[in-house]
Amino acid sequence: VKTPCFRYTILFFACMLTFGSYYVFDLPSAIQESLEEYLNIKDDQYQLFYTCYTICNFLSVCFGGYLLDRTGARLGAIVFTGLICTGQLVFGIGGQFKSYATMIVGRCIYGLGGGCICVCQESITTHYFKGKELALAFGATLCISRLGSVLNFFISPPICESIGVPNTIWFSVSICFLSIIFVSIFYWLDKKNEEATHSEMKAKTKKINLKDLLTFKVEYWFLCAICAVFYGCIFPFIAVASKLFREKWHFEKWNASVCTGIVYDVALVFSLPMGKLVDHIGNRLTFLVTATIVTVAANVTLLVSSETDQWAPWFSMVLMGIAYCLTASTLWSGVSLVVKKAQVGSAMAIITAIQMFFNSIINLLVGQLKENQVGKMYVFVAQAICSAILVIILGFLDFRRYKVLNVQNSVGIFKDHEDKVENPTEEDGLLQEEEEFKGPE
Repeated sequence: VKTPCFRYTILFFACMLTFGSYYVFDLPSAIQESLEEYLNIKDDQYQLFYTCYTICNFLSVCFGGYLLDRTGARLGAIVFTGLICTGQLVFGIGGQFKSYATMIVGRCIYGLGGGCICVCQESITTHYFKGKELALAFGATLCISRLGSVLNFFISPPICESIGVPNTIWFSVSICFLSIIFVSIFYWLDKKNEEATHSEMKAKTKKINLKDLLTFKVEYWFLCAICAVFYGCIFPFIAVASKLFREKWHFEKWNASVCTGIVYDVALVFSLPMGKLVDHIGNRLTFLVTATIVTVAANVTLLVSSETDQWAPWFSMVLMGIAYCLTASTLWSGVSLVVKKAQVGSAMAIITAIQMFFNSIINLLVGQLKENQVGKMYVFVAQAICSAILVIILGFLDFRRYKVLNVQNSVGIFKDHEDKVENPTEEDGLLQEEEEFKGPE
């Protein structure tokens, strides 16, 4: 049954699993001003739409892996898609009756499903694609999924202008419920394949193993810190960017929304080629330093430019999109280079949880600044500068110790990396630390 036609059909439906989730994630950002006026809420209350999502996503990442071990990827896709759709449905009901509390509950339910559906998607992709096809398959899942984000920023503002906030939310609910159709078709196709090949798809979960915390090296914790502060000046900024562009540069609502979504537009176009470039060249830390410096430039440009500099928001968002692509291609793959192979799943879960937790704190902080747009920009600039400093320090550490994060040809380093991590020597500068931090077996 695993013919190329069948596998790419599966890939299409796997990509569409997260299309609705990505569409509704930034719906509040796309219609921020209209939503605040409709509900009569302030910026701090608006930010709770993102804070509650990230907190619940954090909990989902921490415990969802254990649930997926029991349900499997196929049933897990049904469960978590159901949570996403239920959450957005509750959000829509709250919007219909102007119930802010109900809408918050909806975002919480949505957050519980939003994290683990991506794990299901990864499991499906790795089950049906191997070797060189795997890179293409992952690129396709990212690009097609991000179409949901791009579509949201393009069409939500004019829809809101035409039919109002409640109907715009209901339209997003209908987009979200398309995922139910896609996951049902996928379930049937995968079940058919299992019956024909007698091979069950297992969920390759990311679970947190607390024992691993004692054995991770300092390089890994630097990557966690970089991940937290870098994404802390990307996703929380996107949540408030539309209103910033309206107030400082007097953009029309649609222009402000489209400009905000440029980060995802760039990711849609360049994620796959940038990933291929990094895999071919290596030098992950060089690319990561470039990404953080570009992010600093983008945020500083927004901070210092005047309202007459109409080019500044567009230019800055393109820079953020480039930095976002570079970081996605380097930081996450770098994790597997500084931990043991058996600990990669736990390491990925921990770094994701830290990112979500830190993002929730930034969302709360930005919300407390309310109408102080300049103060918000200082928060984002500070994080961008901090991420650049952390990457530079990590570069010095890696040069003195492992020397695996910035080698020129990443394709050929994995065996050497495993030897260094599994069997550190005095020359690597890690032998003493390995003995001191040896965790429980």
